[in-house]
Amino acid sequence: MKTLGKGKAFKIGGGVSANGIFYHSDQEVGREPFTYFFQGNLNIGIYQFSMPISYSYSNQGEQLNYNLPFNLNRLSLHPRYKWIQGHIGDVAMSFSPYTLNGHQFTGGGVELTPNGPWKVSAMAGRLLKATEFDGDELTIPAFQRMGYGLKIGYEQELYKIGAIAFYAKDNIRSIGMLPVEQEIGPKENLVLSFEGSYNIKKNLQANVTYATSGLTQDLRSEPLPNNTGSLSGLFLNKRASTQYFDALRTGLEYNFDKSTLGIAYERIAPGYETLGAYFFNNDFENITLNSGTVLFNNKLNLAFSMGYQRDDLKNQNERAMKRAVGSLNATYNASEVLTVTGSYSNFTTYTNSKVNQFDAINDDNLLDDQYDVLDYKQLSQNANININYLLSQKEDLQQNLNINYALADVSNTENGVVRLGNASTFHNGNVSYTMGLPNKELNITTALNGTLNTIGTDRSTTWGPTLNMNKRFFDKTLNTNFGVSYNTSESSMAQTNITNLRLNLNYVLKEKHNFHLNLIQLFKNLSSSNSNELTITFGHSYSF
Repeated sequence: MKTLGKGKAFKIGGGVSANGIFYHSDQEVGREPFTYFFQGNLNIGIYQFSMPISYSYSNQGEQLNYNLPFNLNRLSLHPRYKWIQGHIGDVAMSFSPYTLNGHQFTGGGVELTPNGPWKVSAMAGRLLKATEFDGDELTIPAFQRMGYGLKIGYEQELYKIGAIAFYAKDNIRSIGMLPVEQEIGPKENLVLSFEGSYNIKKNLQANVTYATSGLTQDLRSEPLPNNTGSLSGLFLNKRASTQYFDALRTGLEYNFDKSTLGIAYERIAPGYETLGAYFFNNDFENITLNSGTVLFNNKLNLAFSMGYQRDDLKNQNERAMKRAVGSLNATYNASEVLTVTGSYSNFTTYTNSKVNQFDAINDDNLLDDQYDVLDYKQLSQNANININYLLSQKEDLQQNLNINYALADVSNTENGVVRLGNASTFHNGNVSYTMGLPNKELNITTALNGTLNTIGTDRSTTWGPTLNMNKRFFDKTLNTNFGVSYNTSESSMAQTNITNLRLNLNYVLKEKHNFHLNLIQLFKNLSSSNSNELTITFGHSYSF
């Protein structure tokens, strides 16, 4: 950060970077041989006003032979004055998980966070740009979509309340006619949400969030009278393709001594969706209990959670699933040189597959109930243990030993029976030794990795050593890293040998310039053929 003129009236700072990636392979992989990236940020300050500016530019979009409804290259400004924060350009904002949540838009937004109880956020802009269908199967056609959002919050010491409104609509005339097989129609969406929390006691807090979404899948569908009981339906013109959804999340959290205890309930209606987020999990209901504590003079940290989840809330799917979840995490600081961490989780999924009703009608055995449901159960267990031991901590010699083991086991049962081929087990082990020579600015790490994977009747193994050396030169301005690893994989189908060479150089000039060069060379020896890949990444960044 630089100050121009007298005092601190005017400041300017930031950084810029440029990177390029060369890639070469003797096999056809569909990857471009050269890609470049330009990124930067500039922060201009005048007294209490600041103007951060950021940009990102690459030739990735030029390499694509199909069209996308969003920008890969971005420019954004984020002016700020005291408690007023603005967002202009290609930006993203989040109001809540059920309304506007990280969706990129081109436009503007503002966040008002004064010292008083009121907090306000607002946005307006283009969520998707008009994209015509050009016949390429990778092209994502889209109508131009505009979005508008408002979030208002009121905070006091004992409670917080807030309301959110988000509206988005496609422009029907923004693109031409689409092929029927595209199944894309102009949409309209209105989301209303309310949230709040209340401190029942000093260490006991309750919270609740409710959202209702009205979504019209096709604005060209027939208009209908608004006779729905949904809150969003009171303000959204109903059509034949309009659907209404809701989401609810509530919980209690209690803190005492060095422990926490919480319980939460969440229900997302089938098909819940808004145009303010890219993805939603829906049609599920779950309840979770979690707790954490510290024991033995802060040496042992424990955290566990357990829960139950089910889907098919309206009994509409061919399969209904029920899921029990449990996990335990522990960290034990036995001494200053020994740390042991471990975790275990047990996930159980129940699936009831409903059969064709005519199978039951045509069954001539009145005592046979096998056609009611087919009961599937998936059991998944994951365990991990890590031991880190500091062998020595001297001024001229530092040594460290790390041992890690991980297990993943999955089995599927059908009507209580685990059939052949419906179970898999994955074992992974790693042992590494690191020797540091501080006086010589040198670190050397050796490691041995191994995996054993069993899927049904198939069994495969992968193992190999790794050597890594890190050395600093010229008063720590030049950092070099060289690594080599080899691994061999063997299964009943094939055998593969891979050698990986890596070289990293990083040079800092006058604390402002940073130059880096990375090389990765892969040699693959496959059962059917051999290949090699070379990736070179280089770049420069400058901060001021």
